[in-house]
Amino acid sequence: YREIAILKKIDHPNVVKLIEVLDDPYQDYLCLVFEFMERGAVIDIPCDNPLTEMEAWRYFRDLIIGVEYLHYNK
Repeated sequence: YREIAILKKIDHPNVVKLIEVLDDPYQDYLCLVFEFMERGAVIDIPCDNPLTEMEAWRYFRDLIIGVEYLHYNK
C-alpha cells in the first residue's frame, strides 16, 4: 500500500503513471492500471536492429533521470 501511495503521487515524464487501483473486497488481489506505453515494455526492444550510440545514450539518460526522481520521492 505504501508503494501504491507513492506511485499515485509521482508525476514525471520518464516514469509510467499509475492511473487507477482496483481492489475487490471479496478476493485477495489488487489490479493496478498503468498508463499505456505505445512502444511497449522496455524488455521488448527488438535486438535485430541495435540502437545507435546516441539513441542508447538518450534512453539511458532518461532512465537515470526517472530513477533520480523516484529516489528523491523516496
